[in-house]
Amino acid sequence: MTRPGSSQVAAVFPDALFHAGGDEVSTACWSENKEVAAWMVSHNMGVTGLNNYYAMRLFDIVRETMHKAAMVWWPGIADTLNVSAIPRSTILDVYGGPEGYNASAAMLTAAGLAVVRSAGYYLDQLCEGDPDGKHDGTYWGYFDGWTYYARDPVEGPIATQGNASLILGGKVRPAPGVKQPAELACLMAFYLVLARYYHSS
Repeated sequence: MTRPGSSQVAAVFPDALFHAGGDEVSTACWSENKEVAAWMVSHNMGVTGLNNYYAMRLFDIVRETMHKAAMVWWPGIADTLNVSAIPRSTILDVYGGPEGYNASAAMLTAAGLAVVRSAGYYLDQLCEGDPDGKHDGTYWGYFDGWTYYARDPVEGPIATQGNASLILGGKVRPAPGVKQPAELACLMAFYLVLARYYHSS
């Protein structure tokens, strides 16, 4: 991401939030690229150091150039950072972690970072009930709306070990490889009712 390019994006989309992605980053290409490998050597960095450099630069561009709050996936590019180094304006879009959503959300909110839950809100998890036992429910256009409400963004150790007031809600997203028209229709329906919000008293 470059500053000129990010300025153009910010001008077109005036939202206060920018989802910068950052999940499933493959770093093998950095070591295999001679120019990048040489840059890491000249800056006394390994792959983890370069990842951290990129993440902090990304946060800075979103905050200082785009004038927005950054949202990134967790796990993702911020994993190798010390949690205290992540700007407090950052929102972590949590879809898992080594010990699952609850542990990740508790740890991040305890550190003062806001969290949105994606774990358990993938459409192939929400739209279950496949009639033939082979496809997820969205394949057939079936969805059990109550399944959505059964998943609570604040549960487990979050209330006791984290800061529940920093859980902003849940975010529905399509399953990887969503192709069927019924799945897309289900996605559109869910985006009309995105999240339950939690506020501190």
